[in-house]
Amino acid sequence: MTTITRIDHDDLFIAGSFVRASATERFTAVNPATEEIVGTVPVANAAEVDHAVSAARTAFGSWSRTSPAERSEILGRVADEFGKRAPEITNLVARQNGAPRWWVEQEIRIAEAAYSNAAKKAPRSLRRSSRPAASTALLSAGSRSASSPRSPRGTPPKPSSE
Repeated sequence: MTTITRIDHDDLFIAGSFVRASATERFTAVNPATEEIVGTVPVANAAEVDHAVSAARTAFGSWSRTSPAERSEILGRVADEFGKRAPEITNLVARQNGAPRWWVEQEIRIAEAAYSNAAKKAPRSLRRSSRPAASTALLSAGSRSASSPRSPRGTPPKPSSE
């Protein structure tokens, strides 16, 4: 019989570092297939959640000012880490979700490929950032409602027969 190591954490990851959680309440992760306890983590209190949200907003501000080359390099490093840590991530996700290893391995490869692809496309896609975002373009497309039929590009919408 194989002994599975539980993973218990006492810290929260906020603003780029681990901080001791102030609450004593814990969340227990259970493998739904075996009912094995995978581990426990602290439950953040409202102040800790507010701190994490504030840190995320700050991080987004600095991320949005990074150059295409910097973003490409960072996304490439994320892809590399997925590749290097695939066995570890696969083991944990399979245990946590009660999922078959083959499925988790596939998901890890997909994530690695997605980050790698994003890293390759970042320099090109960010150069075009002066164009309006898709949601802005949709909102400024006129009075046509989302439920009206789409016309081929370059042709006006057909009048409704209502």
